[in-house]
Amino acid sequence: MPKRAVFVLAAALLVAVSAWSQDRDAQRESLVKAVQAYARMQGEGSAPVAPEKAVPRTDKAEAVIIGTVEFVDSVDFLDDGTPFRFVDVEARRPFDQFIPVVCLGNSAVNTCGRLVEGRRVQFTGDLLIDDETGLALVIVKKVKT
Repeated sequence: MPKRAVFVLAAALLVAVSAWSQDRDAQRESLVKAVQAYARMQGEGSAPVAPEKAVPRTDKAEAVIIGTVEFVDSVDFLDDGTPFRFVDVEARRPFDQFIPVVCLGNSAVNTCGRLVEGRRVQFTGDLLIDDETGLALVIVKKVKT
């Protein structure tokens, strides 16, 4: 699938999922509150992350989500026939939150279709941020159960 098609597909998914109809200032205020809650939970004396010895030459925006499967949606299809499925994961660190991830292509039917609600799972996926809404979307590349 060409990169442009994947980007258009992901952007379309973001628009479909987007429940935020507020302006950027309200979104920013909400994000600031979440960061403040995170900082309070971590405490003042948290140790800084040590830098790696060398920065990799390839660019990537990747996320790892580990938690409990809370909801597995049914398979839906994009305009071009590509199957996709939404999965909600509850992660309790740094604080309780539900994180939606998207299984795209064959994994939507096979791997993500066999997930059992209430069981632990680890997703590794590409992180895509929509410029208009500021929402993050994780598109699954690897699944461990």
